[in-house]
Amino acid sequence: MFVRFTPSVKVLSVSNYTFVVRSGFRCVVNVRKSLSTIACYPRDGKFSTMADIEYTELSSNFSDLVVFDVRNRHELEEKGQILGSNCVPFVELESAMEMAEDAFEAKYGLKKPTKTTPIITHCTKGGRARKAGDLLKSIGYNARVYAGSFNDWKANGGSVLNPGKPYVPQN
Repeated sequence: MFVRFTPSVKVLSVSNYTFVVRSGFRCVVNVRKSLSTIACYPRDGKFSTMADIEYTELSSNFSDLVVFDVRNRHELEEKGQILGSNCVPFVELESAMEMAEDAFEAKYGLKKPTKTTPIITHCTKGGRARKAGDLLKSIGYNARVYAGSFNDWKANGGSVLNPGKPYVPQN
């Protein structure tokens, strides 16, 4: 049972779970485990077919993928960045993917990925990465999410550039 999306947040208790509609997503929340989210689905009710990527697969195929760090530039500078990742902040992502190829390259320092290029999104813990992956998928890109994100990368001993050096366009 799901609640239809409305602009306001609605809560409907069902058995051991609460279905919460927030920000256009239907979220199933386990109320017995300190409100931990079990799953979120887009408001259209379609389940995401996007598969997450784990550390082992990402690290062994890194050179074949485009990795977008969707944190803000200052976060990379303060906390570091995955070596070889590209900073495309979540707040800029949609407009970035609408840019012409030359404008994208000038602003982000890499060739704009095609719709078929495998793009991996990550952030600090995975929240923005999931939103970024969903956004990219919704506009036709081949996106996956590194759900563990930067924290998992560091915990697994992945190469980190610290401080991070996000690309800065030359004006």
